[in-house]
Amino acid sequence: MMHGTYLHTRLVTRDEWRQKNREVGSVYFIKDEEADKVKIGYSGDPFRRLGVLQVGSANRLRLIGIIAAPFEVEAILHNQLREGHSHGEWFWDRGVTTQWLVDMTQGEPMCRQVWDIVPEKAVA
Repeated sequence: MMHGTYLHTRLVTRDEWRQKNREVGSVYFIKDEEADKVKIGYSGDPFRRLGVLQVGSANRLRLIGIIAAPFEVEAILHNQLREGHSHGEWFWDRGVTTQWLVDMTQGEPMCRQVWDIVPEKAVA
């Protein structure tokens, strides 16, 4: 994360989430159960992105999280979870990545969270 900034997370209604998703897009988490991996990516339409990825995968993929957030949040999450990095945007799960997602989203990982990057002065 950039020096002097924070990741601000909040639980919102689905309508608020839809509005924010239209404005900034979303970071998504797609799980490949057979490979025990989670893809963390960014898209304006995560449901469509799942379909595109599924066509190229022999394994069943499923969305386990969609968070309305600006593109920069994706890199922050990749950095936070780098110890479990497999390749590209894929991270080993081993129960850790999915648990991290549940913890960070207060148990509401699907279309209920908005994450923003805010300057330190805005937090004070």
